[in-house]
Amino acid sequence: MRTLTNFLLLFFICLFFSCKKDNTSIDLLKQAQNIAESNPDYALTLLDSISNPENMDKDNYMQYIVIQVQAKQRSKQDITNDTLIFEAQRYFDKKNNAEQAALAHYFAGRVYRAKNMSDEALESFLQSEPYAIQSHNNVLAGKGVHIMGNLYYEQGITDTAIVLYKKALSYYEKEKDTDKYKMQVANEIGRAYDEIKDVDSAYVYFQKAEKYADTLGDKEFKVAISNNLGYIYFRMKDYDKSLNYLNNVLKQTSDAKIYAKTYLILSDLYNAKNQPDSARYYINLSEKSLAEIGDNQTLKVLYNSFVDYCKQIGDYKQALYYKELGDSIKNVITKNERPLSLLVADKNFHLDQKDKQVDQLRKYAYLYLLVGIVICIILLVFAASIFKIHKRDKEEIKFQEEKYRRIKDQLLAMAAEYKDIEAEIAAILDDEDD
Repeated sequence: MRTLTNFLLLFFICLFFSCKKDNTSIDLLKQAQNIAESNPDYALTLLDSISNPENMDKDNYMQYIVIQVQAKQRSKQDITNDTLIFEAQRYFDKKNNAEQAALAHYFAGRVYRAKNMSDEALESFLQSEPYAIQSHNNVLAGKGVHIMGNLYYEQGITDTAIVLYKKALSYYEKEKDTDKYKMQVANEIGRAYDEIKDVDSAYVYFQKAEKYADTLGDKEFKVAISNNLGYIYFRMKDYDKSLNYLNNVLKQTSDAKIYAKTYLILSDLYNAKNQPDSARYYINLSEKSLAEIGDNQTLKVLYNSFVDYCKQIGDYKQALYYKELGDSIKNVITKNERPLSLLVADKNFHLDQKDKQVDQLRKYAYLYLLVGIVICIILLVFAASIFKIHKRDKEEIKFQEEKYRRIKDQLLAMAAEYKDIEAEIAAILDDEDD
């Protein structure tokens, strides 16, 4: 008996500490979830303090995976190997939890993007958007659509990129404290319009982005926007404003990429003003910045500009050199471009959505048909019951009428008999009197 008592006591002690440990892990998970966006480094610390997270129940463990990728992405850590997010993506896709499904699909998209898998990333962001709308998370919906715009822009499908950027902006505008996101997407819209030579529209959106940057006091982003506005003013032939913006950029940046682009614009500007010495000075500065630039799109633009400049001054040997460099960069970019696969992924997603809608409508049709049949059966049974009751009531009424008639006849007969008896009694009384 004592052995059994000790065993039960030990069992309940273990159960108590196990429950306490589980509650602590869940509490840490919730805390990390609440700060993953605002304080990702501390969120990761909290997640690291959960021992054996895979031993949590399935739902909490899947949330753990999503929050971990979210915090790592926000803290700019490498997420290319965080492929467990795909398991969380599939798990929450089957659950009735729109909030977690939206996050799982979005961060699966971020992992695919980090792995340069554009079509898979696009599909994940497409799946995230309806869940984000369902859970009233307009910011997350905007972020997903924003990145989809970037994917199309990078593949040279600029018109679609503009549509998606504007859609992202409309999501951001539904929420407060989203000036940072509105600033970024307004700048992207300006760049896209500049790409298709719509200078006026580019100017409008770059100005919007500048206002948001001023409101936020974001000096770093303000420099990039000023560079874009300096170029737009150059395109609009307002050289004085262009110079003002570009000179301010050079005073405030240390970014080689921005330096190279600014020097290039200044070179074009001085060429336009027929000041070849100043133009050569800035083109030389731009050339010196090439070694520090790793962005292929920027290099492509620079090499094309160097080719044009060298042809203009008659240095065809140097022009050929930059043309060969430009062609090699174009080949690298072309290998990474998959515009058709993006369109196929987009089409397949929407076809799948249509199929799901048709299946849902078919289910509703079957349900309505079944409900209609049940209602008809109930009405028929009800009508039959009413008819049966009505028939029975008629027979009952007829029976009662007959019964009452017989009683009435009996009463009348009894009344007649009573009169005869009464007359007979009266006659007897008369005889006695005589």
